[in-house]
Amino acid sequence: MRSPNIGLGDVFNNTFVLPEGMVGTAIQWQLTMQREVRDFLYYSLFGPDINTPRAFANFVRAAAVTEKIDETLFKSCFNADYDEFKNRMYAYYKTLSKNDAAYDRNPWGPTGLRVALSPSTTPAKPVELSRSRRADTTRIISDWFDVCNAPANARASLLKACDESPEAAGDPQFIATLGLNEARHGDRPKAILLLEKAARAEITRPGIYRTLTRLYLEDALERKGADYRLTAAEFRDVLAPLFIALGLPQPNPQNYIIFAAVYEHADIKPDTAYQNIIIEGCRSFSDNIDMLENILPAFAKRGFKTEAVKLAMQSARNPLPPEKRQQLDRLIETLRIY
Repeated sequence: MRSPNIGLGDVFNNTFVLPEGMVGTAIQWQLTMQREVRDFLYYSLFGPDINTPRAFANFVRAAAVTEKIDETLFKSCFNADYDEFKNRMYAYYKTLSKNDAAYDRNPWGPTGLRVALSPSTTPAKPVELSRSRRADTTRIISDWFDVCNAPANARASLLKACDESPEAAGDPQFIATLGLNEARHGDRPKAILLLEKAARAEITRPGIYRTLTRLYLEDALERKGADYRLTAAEFRDVLAPLFIALGLPQPNPQNYIIFAAVYEHADIKPDTAYQNIIIEGCRSFSDNIDMLENILPAFAKRGFKTEAVKLAMQSARNPLPPEKRQQLDRLIETLRIY
């Protein structure tokens, strides 16, 4: 496979224009840039390195706050310079098309996106359309209202479906959505009952379990006072749902913030599991300075000052907006005092 002869730096810092009205090399330049952009996006998001999608996200955030993208910025995100990354990218595409009969005739190689079609001797089964269920349509509509910043409408649509449709009211996914909505805008005891029901149905939505832990903690502190210390048994019960969330896909900074908050309200001696989870959170979301502010000070106070400072210093390697850089610098100074 032959890679384009345009550097990544040219791709990042040139304006794309439609080739209409262009001739010769100008058209080829634009088409090659467009091809290389697609190659870069595909490799960054779907390539073989599991760390590249997060590096790409950091790169996009950093590029949004700078006037010109340079190789230093690129290397801080991808841990590779332009040429190294480009060579790695096209070496990967070459392996994808290595055994393809059409490879020799196509200098780009076959596409990495393949769609398996059913052989003509065994035609695919026709798609069967079915009537949408009230539980599913209402969840979609409710989510849409939330995205549009209309929480009252989102809640009203869920409550209406719950009242009018026994099928919706008994659907575990609908129950989970209603429970999460109750947790945000409604009744905590009702939210707990609904989310516990969804958890018993083993719905694999981390937000269910993360929210249950938060509600359990809030409920205990409301009943027994803001300074109440959880017993060992209460501590285990409160954290139990969160451990399920930590084991599911879609990691979330709130998992680690809530985990640290539970420890703040218990006199439980931190163990290796505590240390590992805090470190996991800081490494997974090293650019989330708000999360670091929530969990690292307590981590330092519990005897892990050296580790806390080290984790914060590692976050300083990320490309950060100026205000976040200042926020992180203040956090590092605070941690060094403990």
